[in-house]
Amino acid sequence: MFQDLGFSGESRLEISAGEHVSEQGRETYEFEYKLGKKWSLVGEYDEFDAYNAGVKWRVYTQEGAPLEKK
Repeated sequence: MFQDLGFSGESRLEISAGEHVSEQGRETYEFEYKLGKKWSLVGEYDEFDAYNAGVKWRVYTQEGAPLEKK
C-alpha cells in the first residue's frame, strides 16, 4: 500500500507516538518525512493540544555532524 503512494523500502518516514501526554490527556504524535538529505516535512500534535507543521533544513558542518534548524 505504501509503495503505491511513493514510499519505497527506504526509511523516509518516521513516526513517534505517546512520548508525552497533552493537557487533555491524549498522547502526543510527531512525524518526519525526509524529502532528501537536507530537507524534511515535519508535523506534530503537542502537549498543548496544538497541531504544528513545518519544514526542517539540516545543515552539515565540515566534519559531517548534522546541525538541525527548524
